[in-house]
Amino acid sequence: MNRIGAVLAAAMLAAAAPAWAQSSDAEGCVGETDPGRRIGFCTRAMESGEWSGAGLAWAFNNRGIAYRLTGRLDRAIEDFDTAIRLDPSLAHAWNGRGNAYRDKRRYDRAIQDYGAAIDLDPDHVYALENRGLARFYLGSFPEAAGDFERVAALAPSNLYALLWLTLARARAGLYLEADKSELAEQAHGLDLSTWPGPVLRMYLGEIDAPEMFDAAKDTEPKRQDEKLCQAYFYQGEVKLLLEDLERARELLRTTLETCPANAAEHQGAKADLARLGG
Repeated sequence: MNRIGAVLAAAMLAAAAPAWAQSSDAEGCVGETDPGRRIGFCTRAMESGEWSGAGLAWAFNNRGIAYRLTGRLDRAIEDFDTAIRLDPSLAHAWNGRGNAYRDKRRYDRAIQDYGAAIDLDPDHVYALENRGLARFYLGSFPEAAGDFERVAALAPSNLYALLWLTLARARAGLYLEADKSELAEQAHGLDLSTWPGPVLRMYLGEIDAPEMFDAAKDTEPKRQDEKLCQAYFYQGEVKLLLEDLERARELLRTTLETCPANAAEHQGAKADLARLGG
């Protein structure tokens, strides 16, 4: 799930930095999509002397995001620590540090940080979504469902939130036939022709698994790999719920082979395989 751009945009709006328009390093710290280059932009912005104190927190936050994307989680946590120290009200920094702890599989610690972000901003959709994921990985399925319900209410076009809400309800034993009707109602009017819409259509019984995998095909190899990684996971979850444990393990192991380590589906597969004994 690609939420980084939206987080960066929100962080930019939250920062009081009127000189950004004149600073290419600050612009790069906010808008550069390559995390390695963004680290350089942010570092130069920090060293420019244009910002200090709480006004510098945004740069540490954005560099922390970039460090996390490169897998340098301890460096990311250091930057988020500094951003929080400079501006404890910056909810994005609490959310970012939670993501880094989640990547380290320190889910309880991540949940604490997501909770701090939500205390600061009760409608922080990314912190709510991320806390739902961490709770799901821990097996706290009813609590995860509660978070995903909030996300679905705040961002009704977020198809991933609907997918994770469906899974959390099912794993919590809360999924009833009526929930399929609710899912259909929530998905009504949304574009299910584009990914991950076909996964929702499979959950709704409109298409079967082979059709869902066929929909994951893409002319761009990187996008196809991302879609296939997700397809393996969401189909693996179906097999898990149907107690076809051998096929579930196979699909979840394939998820680990095809998804990047910081992908929500990779972490979900790892947690479920641990529960299944590997």
